[in-house]
This record gives sequence, C-alpha cells and structure tokens, in this order.
Amino acid sequence: MLESGVQTGPTVRRPNVFSGPYLDRAAHLRKDSAFLDAALRDPATLLVPVWQSRSLVRRVPAGFGAALLEFGDALGGMVQPAEYVLLGHFHGRTVFAAEFSDESTLTLPPETGFEDLRLTGAALPTRRETLIVSASLPLAA
Repeated sequence: MLESGVQTGPTVRRPNVFSGPYLDRAAHLRKDSAFLDAALRDPATLLVPVWQSRSLVRRVPAGFGAALLEFGDALGGMVQPAEYVLLGHFHGRTVFAAEFSDESTLTLPPETGFEDLRLTGAALPTRRETLIVSASLPLAA
C-alpha cells in the first residue's frame, strides 16, 4: 500500500439528502384522476417549484433549506394541471413539483431563490429538503 502523505481527520458522515424515508412516493395515485383533481384544489397541498432545473431554496444561517409553496399561495394557472408531477405524501400533505418557464411570474417568499442542487445539495439538511431533491430528478431533461 502506498502512503499518500495526506493526513485526514476523523470521517464526518453527512446525511444523504438525495435519499431517505421521508417521502411516501404514492406511485399508485399518479394515474388516479379523482385524487389528482382533489389534491390540486386542496390549499394544504405543497408545491416544489423548479425553474431551469433549479429548486427553490431558502437562505438560512446554516446555508440553505427547502422553500415549499402552499397551493393556497396565488399560483393562478401559471402551470397547467397536466404539468404538475406528483411527488407523493410528506407528513400527511400531498406534494407536487412543477417546472415554471418564467421565474418572474412567481411571487417568491423573502430570502428565497432558485439554486442548482448539484452545487447546494450537500449544504441541505435532511427530511424536508429531500422533497426539493426529489422534485429536481423527474423534471430534469
């Protein structure tokens, strides 16, 4: 075995934000039009917005956190219902992702912006942040 001469400290394991048991994918509901119609009308439904394959994140003191929108927030037909992607259920709430073609049409919460998760993903904590990672996967071209 060759010695590299590089000293390394103790191994720090970071949670893998690209996987986790936090999201029930509910794949059996993806073709259930009655469920989808009801979920898209439910103001408690969450939305993970994506723009140019970038996910909406909130800037927090520790780095970044997921920024999710509620359907009750005025989204007003910016995306056609067929364009929403059902991600599943998260803590009892239905979650969709949608790719927006124009960032300027969204009213974004303060301290948020769209970021490339390939650059910021490692700075995300787990659970809720897994949603925005999940959203970027099926929508990427």
